[in-house]
Amino acid sequence: MKIQIVHDAEGRIRGMGRVEPAPRGRKVKSAASLKAGAGQSVLEVDLTGDLAKRSFSEIHEGYGLDLKTKKLVPRTGGGRP
Repeated sequence: MKIQIVHDAEGRIRGMGRVEPAPRGRKVKSAASLKAGAGQSVLEVDLTGDLAKRSFSEIHEGYGLDLKTKKLVPRTGGGRP
């Protein structure tokens, strides 16, 4: 499953939405349209393995983005990825 993640400059997740294939190769987000605010970016990520089994809430609360590898990583004690 692919998701779009809105994140800040430190990799903290600010919002997520599932991306589903649509006819004619277009992409349709099943959640509300994701837009990045000031100091934020949007990244599309494939959820595989254990991450694919987790709820959006678990991912949002327990993970962040490693901006160098563009992968989800468990959060550290300070709340940062």
